[in-house]
Amino acid sequence: MNSTCNQNKSTESIFMEHEKEKKRKYKQRVIDVEMGSFTALVFGPNGGMGKECKLFLSNLVDKLSRKNG
Repeated sequence: MNSTCNQNKSTESIFMEHEKEKKRKYKQRVIDVEMGSFTALVFGPNGGMGKECKLFLSNLVDKLSRKNG
């Protein structure tokens, strides 16, 4: 169940909002200071995750499976 301020929003849209907020806060610093890239990993309390997080984990699993055969 979503909080009162989010009760009329889909879970997907809530995850997207949180991803955008994390990017707004951290992405530019990571690029400028650490000269890296940034992926917002957003997890829900019931095991759900944002779109970028799903893509990241899928990519990570693929790389690990290739590495480990």
